[in-house]
Amino acid sequence: MRQLWAYLDGATSDADRARIAQHLAACDACTQHFNFERSFLESLRRLREDTTADFTSLRDMVLGGLRAHGFKGGA
Repeated sequence: MRQLWAYLDGATSDADRARIAQHLAACDACTQHFNFERSFLESLRRLREDTTADFTSLRDMVLGGLRAHGFKGGA
């Protein structure tokens, strides 16, 4: 989990990337966390591409991505 953000950003060595991918293939808990974090980052990237987006759409997009992966908080 300590290297998850670097892995998601593509900032790990090839050896570390392979080791992390192997771990994710075998560990359901880490895979769930990885999927949640990836969805969150993808939501932010999509929104950043939309230069007309306002705070409300950012909030809705982020919460939608989080809820898609089981987050129950936020209103």
